[in-house]
Amino acid sequence: MHEHNEQAESHVTTDHDEIRRWADDRHANPATVDDPQNPGGIGALRFDFDFGFDTETSDLRQISWDEWLAAFDERGLSFSYQDTRADGSPSNYFTLEEHRTGTT
Repeated sequence: MHEHNEQAESHVTTDHDEIRRWADDRHANPATVDDPQNPGGIGALRFDFDFGFDTETSDLRQISWDEWLAAFDERGLSFSYQDTRADGSPSNYFTLEEHRTGTT
């Protein structure tokens, strides 16, 4: 069982520039996993890190930043990420979570 290390600092943002900077630093491209219920539409939001050997990314489809960020905003998401792991090496860890605000 692998435990989460508390020393790896997490950040949460909805800032488009901050999200793009994080992705650009990791050579990650905006992507989606197509939703069979909505062919051609934007499905789950992901990043394509272009590892080349990861079979899980085979169903990823790259989309533009405009499309990715529009879906991010429309879905009311927050970007939770780590810059570095506990050992100081770069981290690719991120999650997309629904956030609640006081305004509608």
